[in-house]
Amino acid sequence: MKKTSNLKTQSGIDKLNKYLNSDWVYILLLLIFCIIIFRELITGQSWLHDDFPYVYYPGKFLMAVSLANDIFPYWNPFAFSGTPFFADPQIGILYPLNYVMKYFVSNNSLNPLVVQNIIVLHFFLASVFAYLFAKELKLNKLASFVFGMIYTYSAFMIIHMMHMNLLESLIWLPFALYLFLKFINTNKFYFIILAGLTMCLSILGGYPQTFVFNFIFLGLFALYYIYKSYKSKDNKKVIQLIISVIIIVIISGGISSFQLFATNEFSENSERQNIGYEFAKQGSVHPLDIFTLFVPKIFGTFNWNDKADELSYWSVSKSGGHQEGSWMFTISTLYISLLALIFIIPAIRYYFNSKEKNFPLLFFGIVGLIALFFSFGGNFFVHKIFFDFIPLFDRFRNPGHITFIFTMTFGLIAAYGIDRLTEDKKQFSQFLNKKYLIFFSGFVLLFTLAFYTGIFKSLFPLSSNTQINDWIKSQVNIFFLFSALYLLILYFNSNGKLKINLFYSGIITILCLELYVFGFNQNNGSSNPNQMYSQDKNVLSKLKPDSPGNQFRVNMREGSNMLFQRQQGLVDEIQLIEGVNVLTLNKKIPPPKSDTDNKQSLDLLNVKYKMNVQGKQSGLTENSGFLPRAKIYNDFKVFNAENDLLSFMKSSDFDYYKTIVLEKEPKLNIEKPDSNDIANNKVEIKQYEMNKIELESETNKNSILLLSEIFYPAWKAFVNGNETEILRANYCLRAIELPAGKNKIEFIYKSESTEKGKIISLITLGLTSLLLIGSLIYEFKSRKKL
Repeated sequence: MKKTSNLKTQSGIDKLNKYLNSDWVYILLLLIFCIIIFRELITGQSWLHDDFPYVYYPGKFLMAVSLANDIFPYWNPFAFSGTPFFADPQIGILYPLNYVMKYFVSNNSLNPLVVQNIIVLHFFLASVFAYLFAKELKLNKLASFVFGMIYTYSAFMIIHMMHMNLLESLIWLPFALYLFLKFINTNKFYFIILAGLTMCLSILGGYPQTFVFNFIFLGLFALYYIYKSYKSKDNKKVIQLIISVIIIVIISGGISSFQLFATNEFSENSERQNIGYEFAKQGSVHPLDIFTLFVPKIFGTFNWNDKADELSYWSVSKSGGHQEGSWMFTISTLYISLLALIFIIPAIRYYFNSKEKNFPLLFFGIVGLIALFFSFGGNFFVHKIFFDFIPLFDRFRNPGHITFIFTMTFGLIAAYGIDRLTEDKKQFSQFLNKKYLIFFSGFVLLFTLAFYTGIFKSLFPLSSNTQINDWIKSQVNIFFLFSALYLLILYFNSNGKLKINLFYSGIITILCLELYVFGFNQNNGSSNPNQMYSQDKNVLSKLKPDSPGNQFRVNMREGSNMLFQRQQGLVDEIQLIEGVNVLTLNKKIPPPKSDTDNKQSLDLLNVKYKMNVQGKQSGLTENSGFLPRAKIYNDFKVFNAENDLLSFMKSSDFDYYKTIVLEKEPKLNIEKPDSNDIANNKVEIKQYEMNKIELESETNKNSILLLSEIFYPAWKAFVNGNETEILRANYCLRAIELPAGKNKIEFIYKSESTEKGKIISLITLGLTSLLLIGSLIYEFKSRKKL
């Protein structure tokens, strides 16, 4: 009986070891963890907060509804009195996982749960891509699983969950690196084509800063292998790798040209031109944030997530604070996992003492440190060097956003250490030995006691507050607990008291618990976007034009007082003069008469209903005297200098009911009007769409038509089928010259640069498809010969 029992036990162990050696088991574990940690978000019990309901959901809503109605939304008339929509990169219309949202539109509405679950899907994809990349670096399955978890559920990724376009751009980097490595290891050309397509997805995801970092990292990674090939005198490989990088750039840049050309045009007309270093260094990691490597919530957490029931980010006070605001929690939390911190030093020591140098640890270490130093922004000199001397870096703020590179590189170094412990335990145990475990245990104990004894109070004056002090201690306790669990399992493993399957299971279990404790409630807010955007239908009906010829706008905000959500217009198709966006046009509001009198601005913007605040009460009142959306003038003033134009518009001499202000002389001879001319001038809007406006006019003399729409160079105007120049009028509006008589007028969104980008995209996509098909056929025939 005993022999039979032993055989059964051995058979069970063999089965377990077989499971532990299967990629599908680890991928299944990644899926299960993703479902568990995000279960409330998946089912709609909780909702993402901050930018998700205020920016991303309404943007995806308008995008999906427009596409479902066969309208490609180049222009958004429902925010900022009109603003580019497709050109806004964070909308990501061409990103495939955004584009498919149109198939989930029902009754011209998009359920926010669809958008939320697509975000969750990105986390699962990120973990799988990271796992595959680590595997291609020849790390074993446990190490690859650990890296997949660390990369995906680190502070950077979890905290930025509500920043949808950042995730959409970020997750593709490890997959592109995996494909590039596959090409290096197999010489199969189709992997390079797929890498180019993957980097295209990173661009289309819609976060320019991230995809620039992605390309830089991929370029440096390629340069490392080019150098290795050059050093080994493999000139053929050097040429192959250089060509492969060029192909990746051509494919990704060419296919995404449609989006890139549009975004560049928007950027050139935006407020982001010449932002200056004071703006660029916003979002700098502070040296004190090094503490978040060990205790991620030491300074508190989101102050807008009321469901989390955690202490709001407290280090923003002038008394002992060290950051710019509560939003800095999303920028400056460096946490990657305590398991990674334990393994980094032994991994580095093993690498430099071993003869094998196949793993690019030195490359990852250098790049990771540069990324960390760059993230310090205005608190260190590295970011200023990039800002001053490297193109594009003078267009971005939030240097802390580069910390995902730090997470990736040091996460890989730690995973390399885990791989060496399990594959070369005898040698690695020289560095992860009892002395090191005692040393790390001592560090944990001293770190914990330091906070309990108040040694760090000089760094954190606010910690004298009882609530904050209790919070810090509770977070340090979590750090102590998980550190102790890791150290114990490593200690028993070093003594040979743990079988390999128990060690694997223990590491996986503790890591999952650690990341779950940190990440589960970070994004579980209580604000359902369906409820946030629900409005009284009777009120809404009054705020929408009842016919194309009766267009008007609404002013719903005054200071901190708002009647609707910031992007309510995108959901309910209300034309608001307000909105929220990272990228906005540099000229979007006509100047008021004074700082305290904005009636001129509202009138010129065709605002029919304006915000009225009386004490604690607020509501909408009708704005009498507002100008119609289209108006004909025969009297004009021309100012070539912007300062002169602004001075005139602010003066009492400017009567906007009678006179229009232009920046250049009209070509037609515009005669001064008499009373009969004014009475006979007629103009009517016949059709009003997102990308097209049609009007009909009738005048006795040559005139100027003012259209209260924001000036943007992508719009073209046609009078009786002939293109005519759109003049910038009244600082930021559109005007055209009208010949006497009856005229049919069209304003059409038709960007020449965007159309060029579209052609380049289609040509590149076609050639890439042929190239991919050809390479796959060649590979198939090669295998058949074998």
